[in-house]
Amino acid sequence: MLNDAYTLLVSILGWSFIVAAIFYTVVAFGTSHLSPTKKAVLTQFLSGQKTEATWTIHFCNLFDYWFGEKHFSWHCFVRSAVASVLAVGAIWMLFEPVLGVLTDRVATSLPLWQVLALGAAVNVIPDFVSLFQTRKVLEVFKREHSILVQLCVLVLDAVLTALIIFLGIRGFTLLFGDPVSGADRIAAVEMVAVVSPYAIFFFSTFLTSAWAWAYCLGTWLIRLFAQTGLKTWLNVEEAPGQQIALVGAVIIFAGSFILDSTFSFEPDGRAKLNDTLCEFFPADICDDFARLTDDEERQISYLARACEAGVTAECLGVANRLHGIDDATAVRLWQRSCEAGQAPGCTNLGMSLMNGIGVERNPREAAWRFEIGCHRGDPTACNNLGTMLLVGQGYPKDVEEAKRLFSSACGAGFAIGCTNFGTALDMPGATREEIEKSSAMFQRGCDNGDPAGCTSLGLSYFTGRGVARDFVRAADLSEKGCTGGDPRGCTNLGTSYRDGTGVVTDANKAVALYTKGCEGGHAGGCTMLGYMISNGFGVDGDSMRGLSLYKQGCRTGDLQGCLLAADAMIEQTGSVDDEVFGLLLRSCYGGEDVACNRLRQLPTTGP
Repeated sequence: MLNDAYTLLVSILGWSFIVAAIFYTVVAFGTSHLSPTKKAVLTQFLSGQKTEATWTIHFCNLFDYWFGEKHFSWHCFVRSAVASVLAVGAIWMLFEPVLGVLTDRVATSLPLWQVLALGAAVNVIPDFVSLFQTRKVLEVFKREHSILVQLCVLVLDAVLTALIIFLGIRGFTLLFGDPVSGADRIAAVEMVAVVSPYAIFFFSTFLTSAWAWAYCLGTWLIRLFAQTGLKTWLNVEEAPGQQIALVGAVIIFAGSFILDSTFSFEPDGRAKLNDTLCEFFPADICDDFARLTDDEERQISYLARACEAGVTAECLGVANRLHGIDDATAVRLWQRSCEAGQAPGCTNLGMSLMNGIGVERNPREAAWRFEIGCHRGDPTACNNLGTMLLVGQGYPKDVEEAKRLFSSACGAGFAIGCTNFGTALDMPGATREEIEKSSAMFQRGCDNGDPAGCTSLGLSYFTGRGVARDFVRAADLSEKGCTGGDPRGCTNLGTSYRDGTGVVTDANKAVALYTKGCEGGHAGGCTMLGYMISNGFGVDGDSMRGLSLYKQGCRTGDLQGCLLAADAMIEQTGSVDDEVFGLLLRSCYGGEDVACNRLRQLPTTGP
């Protein structure tokens, strides 16, 4: 910590010293070549023998000499235009070859010839207006000698100058488009932070204000020397220029140190100014700073701020990156994305609401978000809404509407939608035509990459429902589903190996496949694995482990697992306790007739 602070201090002191040294060298060298007469005049200023009024006359005369006394004249306009182009070139030289700011911060690089050409088009009029403003500022300075008033005028001049050039740039891009960055909008803060190539044209306009700053600095230096002991401490008679350079260098060193330590760096080396600007102008600048950082955590933070401030183009991608890391923020950003018209944002928000991830579970609102996403063309949303309507979750049950939604998702190329459409068609009471169409939908889902479609089609071939029975084809499709990641396919293939239907009987393979199905979350896989273990098929027998797997299958939705668990417990204990009764009751209510018969055979008790 101390080492970091020391390194930072040395860095800031070093840069501040370099800036001050450059100023001292330039001023001292320049004033050393003044004629004896001009040196004498400068000495008189610094010793108070000449007044500020004299300085004002000299300075304003110099301004008029360069640009002419009549502002609205071709002479002044031409000179202002030349000065504009030269100022643009100077700023480009400072930002690119010297400091390398454009390379580090701006996405679009511009060669010098293009900068000068654009400067001639963009800056000439705003700089001419700004120059007129500078004339008026100098007239105010002739009347007002208060440092406080002069500072206020300088601040107002800077604000007006920024407004003039910003309006000039906006006007240019509105008339001719944006030939530089191709952006839809240009924010002033982007130019201030030098993340837009228009910063070149923005900052060059402020060189017209340099006249006002030079005037004020001149008068303040005169007062500093004349009204303090500096004129006696320093050799203003023999080397007035060097004394100005020395005092100016001290002031610049102090100012540079304060600015660097306040705005440039934090002890951890990250740019503090970027964070400050992003905090106050999130919609305008945060996405630019995200582009400039290699720190993924900070990048996501910048983009999240931009999104929450209304830059909706970033919301979906940032929310997806935050999913599983900060689900609450991801939900907020998906909501922003959805409100901005992005269909996947609505879909992902619906998934969070349906599963209660990052937000309180709300199936009805989830269905509504899926409905919005579906209307906007996201097939995933149509499929999800169809799934909810098929079982009556969130919205009232509507099988026909679910079929329509699945069909729409399938038609848009969403493979899972094809599989679900097939499932919805093959419901109890389905016609022969619907059953045959369901197999065709399973085929389409399988062909388009949905492993569940392959599994379902394999089951159709196994049972001969909608297609001619074909055990070999059924096993092949179950294997394709299992390999693709559908645990139901693993369970079905395990049954094929257990019974030797379509493949050679292999109990060991059956156990391995049932294990894979169970670990993948398929309840039937757990039940069938329990059956193999309980009976010692393909593995050493273990009735307690088998019972545990029956219960696991029952808990996760397999009614046969409930029945087998009840039978195993009756066999082990010889009695029917409350747990066994509950297992049989659950299996019976689920439609297992065998379980219902067992319940009827149980002895009843009463008074």
